Amino acid sequence: RIAVGDGPVDVVAGEDGTYAFVANEQRGSVSVVSLTQQREVVDIPVGDGPSVLALHPAGDILYVAARDLMLSVIDTASLHVENRISLGVDVKKILIIQQ
Repeated sequence: RIAVGDGPVDVVAGEDGTYAFVANEQRGSVSVVSLTQQREVVDIPVGDGPSVLALHPAGDILYVAARDLMLSVIDTASLHVENRISLGVDVKKILIIQQ
């Protein structure tokens, strides 16, 4: 077990197996977990009630949908929120389609 934030509700891991991202609904953040070190390395604030995660297939962008009807876009290299987009609806899943 690896300790993360309050109310973990979703998790995604990169294909290379070095990091995982955990949505902490009660804390309003995303934990970045080093799978090699077996610990949380950073906690990224994303707003009220993050609940759904999707990692772009390239592994460079993490999408986080939250109860506040916002979508946070996180650059996985810098581990910073690069954009927040108003969704206007509660999202239950995120599907990424590459063209």
